[in-house]
Amino acid sequence: MVYRLACGVVVGTWFDADEYWQSMEVAHNLVFGVGHMTWEWREMIRGWVHPLIFACVYKVLLIMGCDTAFLVIYAPRFIQAVFCAIGDIFVWKLATRIWGPQVGKYAFICQLLSWFTFFAGVRTLVNSLETSLTVVSLYFWDFPGMPSPTHRHARALAISIASFQSALKFIVLELAPVGLSLLFLSTLIDRLFYGVWTLVPLNFLYHNVFQSVSEFYGTHPWHWYFTIGFPSILGSFAPLMVLGIYRSKSYALLLIILGVLLEFTPIPHKEFRFIFPALPLAMCYCGYFVHDVWTRTSSGSKLSLSRVLILFLFGLQITSALYFSIFHQAAPIKVMKFLREADKPIATDILFLTGCHSTPYHTHIHRRWDETPVNMTFLDCSPSHEDNHVDESEYFKAHPLDFTARLLQAPFDQGKPLPSHIVTQSQTEPLISSFLEKLGYNKCATYYHEPIQATTMSVWCQSLPNNN
Repeated sequence: MVYRLACGVVVGTWFDADEYWQSMEVAHNLVFGVGHMTWEWREMIRGWVHPLIFACVYKVLLIMGCDTAFLVIYAPRFIQAVFCAIGDIFVWKLATRIWGPQVGKYAFICQLLSWFTFFAGVRTLVNSLETSLTVVSLYFWDFPGMPSPTHRHARALAISIASFQSALKFIVLELAPVGLSLLFLSTLIDRLFYGVWTLVPLNFLYHNVFQSVSEFYGTHPWHWYFTIGFPSILGSFAPLMVLGIYRSKSYALLLIILGVLLEFTPIPHKEFRFIFPALPLAMCYCGYFVHDVWTRTSSGSKLSLSRVLILFLFGLQITSALYFSIFHQAAPIKVMKFLREADKPIATDILFLTGCHSTPYHTHIHRRWDETPVNMTFLDCSPSHEDNHVDESEYFKAHPLDFTARLLQAPFDQGKPLPSHIVTQSQTEPLISSFLEKLGYNKCATYYHEPIQATTMSVWCQSLPNNN
């Protein structure tokens, strides 16, 4: 538990916009009345259950008068860290149930060292929560030929998430009642907050699959999860998993892993986080192989080549975890920290001339009721079915100077207030920097976004009042 809570503090980089915009931002809007609701909520393709977890946390902070910016940012992450720690424990329990306590111990070590779990496990993504719930459910699942878990009453939880039996009796008498009960409960919650009856899973399927809206955010070849996606999140543990499968001669977890990958393969839009629930199962196989190597080598050869190679792979996991959690794409978090703490001048009106949803939003500024409020504007990128539609984000990327001049020149000429701070990215900044300087802005902070590619994100502050 302490380890995952520490991860919640250490992880300070950007990964996916949904970590903020589809969970914390929604909860912030619900409790504090300030927060942007993306187009997905207008189309009712997002369920309220997940953000309600964080809304409850925010409500407690508000009632206690403890809604500081620090707690608003980190309290949801600490909650997710608890869920992640529970998932860690059940990786150990699952591997123990299948192969015994010694394998369980090594599977637990692999789970803790997994770079992607370190990087993504404590983030407030619904996929992170799903990953923990999946491994918990599989522990309570009755696999053919395996000893059943002690707590038989928890079978209902497993039924609600995993479904790998095909008997008609099982489906009608066990799976359907649990699944329909959970669907009714989530639908009831959505009814309370949307104000109308709607089936979010069907809405999600309609927009993202049948209307192909998800393709707006990028597409990948059909084999991507097998050739790039899953090998990437495995990292240096990929050979350990393969060897663990070979030596264990146990394929139940492998079939589930393949099922997760195949489930998302037909959808052109693919992301690493979608297959995150398969990763803990791979750690069970990694633990089996590591245990096998440690027990096969004699006590007199503690530094055998196999052990040295495994320790080297462990080191690569640790290195990757720290790099991606501390340095890779850290600029959005640092920019929001700068804006939150800025006092000369204080951030009262912020314009994000960046890609759409490139930073956290109100959750990472969070002004209490007795503090100066802040207005924020970002470039919209809501999808549209109109032919030749170009959203603000795309237009700015293609014509940065023209877009910026249209947005700021007229207010400047009329003597109207301009944004107190403007956030830019290095990809477009050189084309608008001279114009911003003419409007009285100076660059007051710059942070590396991707150190290897040397991309940056900067904050521009007003240096002169607009007295035109």
